[in-house]
Amino acid sequence: MQLGNTLVRQNRLSDAIATYQTALQFHPENFEIHLELAKTLEKDQKSDEAIAFYRCAIELNPDYSWLHKHLGDILAERGQINEASASYRHALQLQPRIL
Repeated sequence: MQLGNTLVRQNRLSDAIATYQTALQFHPENFEIHLELAKTLEKDQKSDEAIAFYRCAIELNPDYSWLHKHLGDILAERGQINEASASYRHALQLQPRIL
């Protein structure tokens, strides 16, 4: 994950995406890798893929409020207001001061 984070900081998004995807082959249950991959895909303007990975991360760790917040952000940007509101509500239930 550290290599992927470094590549993101260097704005080498496609290399970072490949790194995270490789990491997932070895650690498919690691929600943090799913989260980092989703954030990188979002930066690379691959919204559909990012949403899918945010949802995978939520399935793996439904009690981590930031996952719901990030999903809400991308859904709101896409105009999916009802889904975004549901994600934000869930984030607030888990961590009332998140927003």
